[in-house]
Amino acid sequence: MARSKAYLFEDDEQLGSQLSMALAHPARFRMMQRLIRGGSMCYLDLIADIPLAESSVNCHLKIIKRLDFVRPASLPDGTTGYRLNTELYNDCILATRRLLRKDSRVVRMVPEEDASIV
Repeated sequence: MARSKAYLFEDDEQLGSQLSMALAHPARFRMMQRLIRGGSMCYLDLIADIPLAESSVNCHLKIIKRLDFVRPASLPDGTTGYRLNTELYNDCILATRRLLRKDSRVVRMVPEEDASIV
């Protein structure tokens, strides 16, 4: 079995990569958006309107869990749902910003309001 070479990369690169993997598919992107916006939620709310087979959605949820972005949450009705691991998410966002700022010295960053022009 191959061993991970992650230790060869800076912490910010690892965190940026972790966030990129979580957002690398539209289904995972949608689930992450819901977790970011919605706090704790049940499984059905998390996967609502994702146009894939339930088995595919479960695979994508499993990836987000493996990346540690999803935590169990107690819901008001007594059941267990999901919530975002906000500490990891914030660490990943900050790491990605730091990495992109380094690169912005090389590539001119387009202001958000002008991004639709590019």
